[in-house]
Amino acid sequence: MQSISPTILVLLVISCLAIGLAIIALLAIKTLNRKFVQSLEIINGLHKHVQQKDEQLLQLDERLSGLELQNRAQASKLSNYEQQLNISLERLEQKVHDVQMEDPTTKRYHKASELLENGASIEEVMEICEIPRAEVDILLGLLRKK
Repeated sequence: MQSISPTILVLLVISCLAIGLAIIALLAIKTLNRKFVQSLEIINGLHKHVQQKDEQLLQLDERLSGLELQNRAQASKLSNYEQQLNISLERLEQKVHDVQMEDPTTKRYHKASELLENGASIEEVMEICEIPRAEVDILLGLLRKK
């Protein structure tokens, strides 16, 4: 058997080490590649999730815009109803006042109330409105309770 020279032996060992390191490097690359693929899958999944959330957000934004539009329309209607109600109330108050002024008895008591509210004396009210003192006293008592 022939003996192997030390130089060849060293080269053989270095070659084995190089092959071993190459195998380790390939295994590391394979592991890194697998982790890279997993990371890409996670990123793609997150991207899809973000797209879904963006879609949902857009739908909610459109829905909110619709609700705001409805709210403005209802507020406008409510404002119109309020104006109509105020006009009707003013007309009704005027009609009540007109009816009160048509009745001669009511006219006298209304005039007496106005005079008392403006500080007229009991005697002045009795003379102007032609009503007895007891009734003026009652009116005065009612006005003070208000």
